[in-house]
Amino acid sequence: MELIRDMGRAFIKHGAPADVYDGWVYSFTIPQVGKEFDLLRITDSSVVNLELKSRSVDEARIEKQLIQNRYYLGHLKKEIYSFTLLRDDSGRLKLYRYEDGLKRGDMRELLKILIEQTSCITENIEELFDPCVYLVSPINTPDRFLNREYFLNSQQSHIKNEIIQKERGLFGIKGSAGTGKTLLLYDIALELGKTRKTCVVHSGVLSEGHIYLSGNEDAFDVISAKDISTDTFSSYEAICVDETQRLHTNELNKVLAAYESKPSGICVFSYDFQQSLSIREIKRNNPKRLNDLEHFQEYNLTDKIRTNDEISSFIKTMMRLSDRPKKEISYDRVDVVYANDMKELKAILQLYSSRGYKCIMPAPSRYATQYVSKYASQYAGDRPDYYTASGAGQFVIEEEFDQVVVVMDANFKYDENGELTAFESPDPDYLFQKLLYQNITRARKRLCLAVYDNPELLGYLLAIKNYTL
Repeated sequence: MELIRDMGRAFIKHGAPADVYDGWVYSFTIPQVGKEFDLLRITDSSVVNLELKSRSVDEARIEKQLIQNRYYLGHLKKEIYSFTLLRDDSGRLKLYRYEDGLKRGDMRELLKILIEQTSCITENIEELFDPCVYLVSPINTPDRFLNREYFLNSQQSHIKNEIIQKERGLFGIKGSAGTGKTLLLYDIALELGKTRKTCVVHSGVLSEGHIYLSGNEDAFDVISAKDISTDTFSSYEAICVDETQRLHTNELNKVLAAYESKPSGICVFSYDFQQSLSIREIKRNNPKRLNDLEHFQEYNLTDKIRTNDEISSFIKTMMRLSDRPKKEISYDRVDVVYANDMKELKAILQLYSSRGYKCIMPAPSRYATQYVSKYASQYAGDRPDYYTASGAGQFVIEEEFDQVVVVMDANFKYDENGELTAFESPDPDYLFQKLLYQNITRARKRLCLAVYDNPELLGYLLAIKNYTL
C-alpha cells in the first residue's frame, strides 16, 4: 500500500489529472487459474498492468513476470501496457516497462497512457477472463503444449523444481480431478528430457493426443502400459507414469525394477486413488504401495485448476449429500434433465450434442460392447458420438471437454448415509459410481445430467441444484 501511496504522490508531482487515480482494480486473480495481478486498469481497447515491488528485484525476474502477465492478458484482445514499479535499495522509486524487451520506464510515459484511457471497466472483471482459455491439456491440445503456450501455477512450479533438481529418486504427485497432475507430469518430462532419455507411461490405450505428442516431441516418448515388456525401459533414465492407480501389479513391478537398475534413475508417478475405477484397482492400491517404499516422496496438488468451482461443488454434494455448501450456490452451469423413455432420452442427447456437448458413457472394459450396444447406440442414434471411461467409443482417461453430458439411469441410487451408490455393472469388477465420477469430472465449463427412468434420483439432483436439500 505504501507503493500505491508513493505512486499517487509521483502522479501529483507530475500534475496528473484527477481521473488517472480512478478505474484501477487491485489484486485481481483469474478464477480457477490463480494468476494474480497487482494493479489493472482496463478499458474497451486497452489494459494497463502495473506490478508493485516493495524492494529491489532482479531485472530478469521483472521481465519474466511481465511476459507471463502479457500471456494471460493477451486473451482480452486489447492493447497491453506492462509496467513494474519498485523501490530500490536506496529508497528511490524505479519504473520499468516491457515492450519488445525490458527497459527503464518514465512516469510521464505512464501518465500519458493513463490519460488516454477512458471509460474504465471496474465491475465483473472476472467475466472478461475465461479460465478455460488458459487450461492447456497435453492430450486434448497437444499443439498448444508443444508450443509451450502455458504456465504452471506456483504450487505446480514448486513441485517441479523440487523434483528436477534431484539426481535420483522416486516421486509421487497426488491430486484430485482438475488439479493439473497430467500437465505437471508432462512438463516435468520435458525438463528431464533435456538431460536424460525420458518416457511417459500412460495407464491405458494411447489416444490420438498421446500418439501426436510422442511423434512430435523429442524430449520424451509416450508408451502405453499394456505394451510394457522386460526390455521396455532399458534405455530410459527417467520414467514418468500417469494415472498410476490404474497400473497392473506386473506393470508397476517392471517400472520399479527399471528404476532400481539405474544408478541415476528418476521415476515420477501421478495418481488420484479416488479415481480407481475397479475393485481390483482399489485392492491393489498402488499409491499406498509406493508410499510404503523407502525414500519415496509424495507431493500433494491441492489447487483446483481445470474444474469450474460451481461444477466442482455440485459434484461434491452429488457424490455425498452431506457435503452440501454452507452458502447457496447458483448452479447455472449444471443442467438436470429427465427422460421417461428411450425416445425422450435420445432426443435429449441429440439436442445437447448439437450444442457441442460430449456424451460420455460409463462402459466397463470387458463388457463395453454389450453395454454400449444396449444403451449408447439407442441414446445417440445409428452413429453415436460417445466417449467412455474405458473399453469402447473414444477414451477419456486424461481427456477433458468444455461441455459434458452423462446419463444416469436406474443403476444409480442413494444409500441410507446419503452417498451415491450403484448396482453392479455388467463387469462386476468395475464400479458404476467410480466410472460416473471419472466421467463427470471431465467437464470444464458445463455439465448436463440426463436422468433416465429414475424419478427418485431426479428429486435429489434437483434439490441439490435448487439448494432445497
